[in-house]
Amino acid sequence: MRIPTMALWAAGCGGGPWCELPDPEPVEQPNLLLVVIDDVGLEQLDRWDSPDPVPTPTLDCLCDAGLRFDNVWAAPFCTPARTALLSGVHPRRAGIGRFINVGQSRWEMPLEWVTMAEAVAEVGYSTAFYGKWHVGAFMAPSGRDHPNLQGFETYSGGLGNIDHLSELGPRGTYFAWEHLTNGQERWREGYLTTATVDDALAGLDDLPEPWLLVLSFHGAHSPLHRPPGRLHTQSLGGSPSEISRYRAMVESVDTELSRFLEGIEPRVLGRTQIWTMSDNGTPSHGISGDFDFMGAKGTLHEPGLRIPMVVTGVGVEARGQRTEALTSILDVYPTMLARAAAPVGFSDGVAMTEVLSDPAASHRDVVYADLTDPDGSLSYTVRTLDRKLLRTVADTERAFVVGPGLTEELVDEEWEDLSGLLDERIERFADPPPLP
Repeated sequence: MRIPTMALWAAGCGGGPWCELPDPEPVEQPNLLLVVIDDVGLEQLDRWDSPDPVPTPTLDCLCDAGLRFDNVWAAPFCTPARTALLSGVHPRRAGIGRFINVGQSRWEMPLEWVTMAEAVAEVGYSTAFYGKWHVGAFMAPSGRDHPNLQGFETYSGGLGNIDHLSELGPRGTYFAWEHLTNGQERWREGYLTTATVDDALAGLDDLPEPWLLVLSFHGAHSPLHRPPGRLHTQSLGGSPSEISRYRAMVESVDTELSRFLEGIEPRVLGRTQIWTMSDNGTPSHGISGDFDFMGAKGTLHEPGLRIPMVVTGVGVEARGQRTEALTSILDVYPTMLARAAAPVGFSDGVAMTEVLSDPAASHRDVVYADLTDPDGSLSYTVRTLDRKLLRTVADTERAFVVGPGLTEELVDEEWEDLSGLLDERIERFADPPPLP
């Protein structure tokens, strides 16, 4: 039976009220909790220096107890980012550079790619996934069984965006949606963000340690809506704006994440490493005109690619600190597997174990991303810590100096070294990964 914990965090954390997590235990194989928040960029969050942050006391507390990353590149859209995260393989190797509509697409992350669930299961971990999947589709070869076939013993959530076409007919909302549990579909009602946490807490009771649990929120992805008032502090009024609804959705995810973490027994939480991140930047409907930078989700500019990420708990020595190490979402996979003492087969990621101990440690020299347009044409980009090159569909190159925050300044430069690095990565990721 679950024992209620202490209050782990409080509203206004960092500004008077305080929070704390149980001291991590020096365990060889910690539990691994991966929390994915959808469509929330750095400019929304206090610990990433937002001038107008959404209240997220839970994330604030995780940052204050862990190591936050300032330079993590993911992908412009959900599906390629989640493919990279779960497999450690660049999604370009499977020809994916855009989101999929799970009611229309036939694409899925290849079954022969070894997911983090399959890898840690080899060394005794139990595995569960709750929430948004979005790396498979109903008409794909594996259909509704895809999450389980990719190594998760328990899967409960939505195969993709809830307002995409479904097998049961109507498009879903946050209050009524198509739900999938281990391959079985049903129509469900309630509030989706709350239901995701309810399911994860119920499943955690029966999950033997050590475990890998992925808590993958649909929020704050569209459709925009009014979350239940108990979950946020936004004043939505009679005709709330898109930004106010978006901010309420972000805050609601943070509130429910707090409930999930408070529902874990302190002794279990003390044996857990927690990864919390977004999958891409903020959509344009969530970005205020007060922010003076170019791009958003769906672009190769910094606000579309760069994500907030914080690691807390077992194995994190640099607590309450931040790192500017250049990092890719691909790097989560080998780092988590190394922590689990699991074999790492092929991966495009680079383990960042050293950075978790020393925020000043060097990591990557360059990161790469690409974007597929609706017509199938491709754009590409590479970045060092302070320079960036973007090659457009027309094969024209634009050079940028990366500035503070999410800013990038277009400059009249020709950087042959970055152009060469870009060519090398385009060629590298055109090939499928070697099979085990």
